[in-house]
Amino acid sequence: MCEQHFAETTVRNSDGAFVVKMPLKGDPSSLGHSYVNARNRFLSLERRFKRDPSFHSKYCDFLREYERLGHMTLDSDCSPSPENSMTKYFIPHHGVIRDSSTTTQLRVIFDASAPTSTGVSLNDIQMVGPVVQDDLFSILIRFRQHRYVVSGDVEKMYRAIQLSPDQRSLQKIIFRFDPSEPLRSYTLNTVTYGTASAPYLATKCLVSLADNIEDSRVESAIRRDFYIDDYLSGGSTITETVEIAKKVKSVLSSAKFNLRKWRSNNIEILKQINTYIVTDNDSINTLQFSEHGLSPVQSKTLGLNWVCDSDSLTQ
Repeated sequence: MCEQHFAETTVRNSDGAFVVKMPLKGDPSSLGHSYVNARNRFLSLERRFKRDPSFHSKYCDFLREYERLGHMTLDSDCSPSPENSMTKYFIPHHGVIRDSSTTTQLRVIFDASAPTSTGVSLNDIQMVGPVVQDDLFSILIRFRQHRYVVSGDVEKMYRAIQLSPDQRSLQKIIFRFDPSEPLRSYTLNTVTYGTASAPYLATKCLVSLADNIEDSRVESAIRRDFYIDDYLSGGSTITETVEIAKKVKSVLSSAKFNLRKWRSNNIEILKQINTYIVTDNDSINTLQFSEHGLSPVQSKTLGLNWVCDSDSLTQ
């Protein structure tokens, strides 16, 4: 049912980005009031903000970027109230610090499993969807078979996919950047981390980009060499590896997916990818160089440590 729903409801907008609908198995009318729970969870979060100003600052920075990129918008009726929340779903949220991240150290997690006054949550009325990518073991085995390898990941993959406007009332949050302000209501405009169907919708959009690709190597790389948003591929020559990476990057860019944070077991591949693909800001996220040449940098690859220059995987 999810596959049919995706085929019938997914479109691309004028700039190429996907616009999807959450696959629902239940009627949104089964959702009760969600405002009070979301408000109470946020007020509890604010108490942590007061105890930890650094955490508060990072949280605000994360959501300011969310708003600046158009991934959330302030509602015109910006002061939420419990009386008119029946047709909406307010998602509680909290923050997780990821010290190992080379980009965003704090991620806001949205809890779409929070029950409403009827005991039903947004996740309860969503279909999860099938797995559309290969399993992790198969991807790693293929990765190890290449003489030359390259990896990258899709920047903010979920948020590169827009949610259909007629479902966005199911993705409301409560927030304020300053405790002296009144509580504000915001709408999340993209596929949201923490919703049940998000992994399926994101990976299905990515895999569907392989449709109608004439180059079989690129088609195979998009279908078989991604695990969620991580790209692990390679080739038998430097030229082949770079060519496939450039073409995969181009196809993904057409849908506003930015493939970045490149790493490889070969410096020449990185030089060519950096020249033609990666921006200056991304290049610092590839490999570190020292006066002695390439330093043995460990990169987290699908939960494993990959020492790029020795091309070895460790736990």
